[in-house]
Amino acid sequence: MALTGLLSEEIAKKRKAAKENAQAKRTKQETSVDTEQSSPEMAKVAPEKEKLLDSVSNEDLERSLKAFDGEDPNLNKEDKLRKLDLLVKAEHRNDAYKAYLDEENSVDPIITLDDIGAITTNKRQLELKLRRSLKGIIKLWECKPQEPPKPYTVGMLKEVKRDLVKLLYRLRVGKLDDSMILSLATIIYYIQLQDFVKANESYMKLSIGNVAYPIGIRDVGIHARHALSKITGEDKSTIANVMKGESTRKWILGVKRLISYSEAINKQTKERA
Repeated sequence: MALTGLLSEEIAKKRKAAKENAQAKRTKQETSVDTEQSSPEMAKVAPEKEKLLDSVSNEDLERSLKAFDGEDPNLNKEDKLRKLDLLVKAEHRNDAYKAYLDEENSVDPIITLDDIGAITTNKRQLELKLRRSLKGIIKLWECKPQEPPKPYTVGMLKEVKRDLVKLLYRLRVGKLDDSMILSLATIIYYIQLQDFVKANESYMKLSIGNVAYPIGIRDVGIHARHALSKITGEDKSTIANVMKGESTRKWILGVKRLISYSEAINKQTKERA
């Protein structure tokens, strides 16, 4: 795959150079008063593409496509280069995702007060733990679904998994607000302690946009604002989380269902003991 990497880098460099050259000449054409003088300059853009095509031999191109099982005799050279570029980028994305999953699977899913207290200095660790914990509850549900008319069925599980996709993605790319991470971590912390009263209280705070802190955590630099403005929506910057959008509302509801399912399984386990 070393050849593929070198080809990809060379293609990217030449494509970038061609793009910059075309952009510079386009700007010159737009600012020039005499359009006749610009026309010969713009005519030089096409040869840049030819240079890019000529810089890669057909043999190297075919060999690289074969390594990806992407051979297609019906494509011309330009389309083959484009296809190789897409295949290399897809491989890089897959490799990055696999590396992330390896890192995620290496962390302990148990969330501690220290983890929550270190949100401002080690947020990534908390995000990884949250993903593992959420997936852990889902996996338990997959192993122990309830049968109708009980509510926590396979059908509901499918809805929960679908609704939590956005949350899991935001945790992975680091785009979930710190206040939401803190409240979500507090919810999972109490679920793991089997304190479902406090888990539900923390869920309510998450829903209206307040910040939920576990007992033992006083201040991590994230502060709640007045709840009334969040509920009424008078201040758009402090609107309730459940009103921020359909996808946010759905994953918050999905979290609520995970709390309820965990509580039901915990109660069922105690009754059988």
